[in-house]
Amino acid sequence: MGKSQARLYVLCGYILLFALGFITGGNQLILLDVANEFGLDNTGIGILAAMQYAAMIPATLLFGGLTDRMSKKKVLCIFGTIVAVGTAIGCLAGGAVVVAVSIFIFGIGFALVNGTTAAALMETAPDKSNTFTNMSQIFLSIGSVISPIILGRLMDNGMNWRLHFVIGALLFAVALVLFGCTKYKALIPKAPAPRQTARKKGAFGLLIFLMALSIGLYVAMESGQVYFTKPYYINELNDEANAALSLSLIWLSMIPSRLLASRIHKHKAVLVCGGFCLAAVACLLTALVRIPGVSLVWSALFGFAAGPVFPTIMSAAMDAHPAHTGHASNLLLTSAGIFGVISNVSMGAVSDAIGIGNGFFMVVAFALAGALVFFLANRRSAKVSA
Repeated sequence: MGKSQARLYVLCGYILLFALGFITGGNQLILLDVANEFGLDNTGIGILAAMQYAAMIPATLLFGGLTDRMSKKKVLCIFGTIVAVGTAIGCLAGGAVVVAVSIFIFGIGFALVNGTTAAALMETAPDKSNTFTNMSQIFLSIGSVISPIILGRLMDNGMNWRLHFVIGALLFAVALVLFGCTKYKALIPKAPAPRQTARKKGAFGLLIFLMALSIGLYVAMESGQVYFTKPYYINELNDEANAALSLSLIWLSMIPSRLLASRIHKHKAVLVCGGFCLAAVACLLTALVRIPGVSLVWSALFGFAAGPVFPTIMSAAMDAHPAHTGHASNLLLTSAGIFGVISNVSMGAVSDAIGIGNGFFMVVAFALAGALVFFLANRRSAKVSA
């Protein structure tokens, strides 16, 4: 494949994730408006948020293996179509159930698109896993930054929240067509020798389990923060003016840290464990120091800290299984789905019981547990590689 074709293929992959991030950020923004219209409490918001993660579990278990048995580009086109269709359904919402169905179908497509894109781009340069995983998540973050700003402004001027689904579906459909028109040739690294694979199978299994557990804890931390940021600002801080801005700040602050991480191909444990711990500090400050305006700093700090964690864990897992990158990434996303459900439902219930601000203490616990688990995974990785 020529370099220009490879660059175009990678660029269109990034655009696809930008559009995915735009929908994701919009979903996070509108949940409070959905709850207000249909009379839902914080537990109801948590259940709606959990629908995306609930969909990721069967999606990755049932279809994750496709990414190593057929063209990753074809997988992205199939599940990208599911993203667009699921999102479009949301504009028909006459009740919270339709919104839940829309988010669930979107989640099926999200799981495979988010989990497969970096693996697909890695086929153009298998030695740049950290670059592709971080850059992919940077474009996802950019979409998630822009979406609340644009949609928040439109909704302030009278736009109904349902039109978010129309805008998101159209944007993603255009990005999917552009990606589908690109050409590429996969450069797949050789699999380990069968004898070596059999000898280390148990060790690799434990390693991937620990990485899956750490990424699950990351998603529990991130979703507990981002899906309840707007309700926290409006209901806890009485700071409606900064509610949408706080969500954008989280995603915006992820961009520089992910860009930095994309240049670092070693010291992944420092990036992940350090990110988890700093994010825990940001969540602790969110829970303890509830001052309008100042809380925007905690949102920005959380985004900067959390930014490199998800893509770096994904990169480490792909490095551990270079010939089965799609399978490895989707195993991790299955764990992400499980913990995303647990986190959002728990956060909603805890917020109704003791207040949203106090709910962030639970997010702190998720962050610290994630740091510990990845530290153990990194030690296991060193033993496997020895």
